Amino acid sequence: MTDRGASAGSYARDTDQPVRYYPITLRGETVGYLWASVTDDAASCLRRLAKKDESLRAYRVWDGRLRAAKARGLRPLEALRQWAGAPEEDGPGRLDDGAGEREAAGLAELREIANPGHAGPLDERRRRSRSSAVRRGERPPVPAGPGPGDYPMTAEGAVRYVPVSKGGVVLGYLWASAAGDAASYVIRRAAGDAGFDSAVPWRRALRAARESGLTPLEALERAIGTPEDERGGGVPAGTPVSEAPGLAVLRDLAAQ
Repeated sequence: MTDRGASAGSYARDTDQPVRYYPITLRGETVGYLWASVTDDAASCLRRLAKKDESLRAYRVWDGRLRAAKARGLRPLEALRQWAGAPEEDGPGRLDDGAGEREAAGLAELREIANPGHAGPLDERRRRSRSSAVRRGERPPVPAGPGPGDYPMTAEGAVRYVPVSKGGVVLGYLWASAAGDAASYVIRRAAGDAGFDSAVPWRRALRAARESGLTPLEALERAIGTPEDERGGGVPAGTPVSEAPGLAVLRDLAAQ
């Protein structure tokens, strides 16, 4: 998918505003996310790349439906909501409204939920721009960091982490850099949709911790003892903090 502005026949496919979304499920598995901007004239379908073929088929159908909704004059949120809870169809699947309409602070957050660690289109263009500049012997452009309310989401060196669980099942891992200023949440692949759903509340909690002036390690310590929540799970009191030599090691653990 490419980022593009709104036209007479389609909604914009990128926004820097909060988005509302529903998972697209097919035969019980999430293959993508249909989203709409809260304020902009933007809406699109975000594929889950782990389900390459299924997500591509679903994307083609949902993209066509969004174009038809635009042609009828529907606002993005109106278009999104008209399909919530409709029966599943072979190919496009259905919008799973079991947990209600969900919200992400922006597309970057939703992209991380859909495809953890995978660069979005804008990030990929920046990477290619930097590589081209280096080959030409020029000074590469300074990469953009996370949003103003977020800790950096990548770390060099050791990271400390705690498991987040619900009903005894580990949904993901909340982590903080042992010596730097980074912190984020890694989804546990084996937790399936419950793991994906748990990411948004924990990233919001980290954002709130940073805005209140906590260091990443202080935010991690504060999370211990968080009561279990239906969507985000929790971190039982007394949970020990573990350490991994690098973020890649933790991601490997989460991928098991």
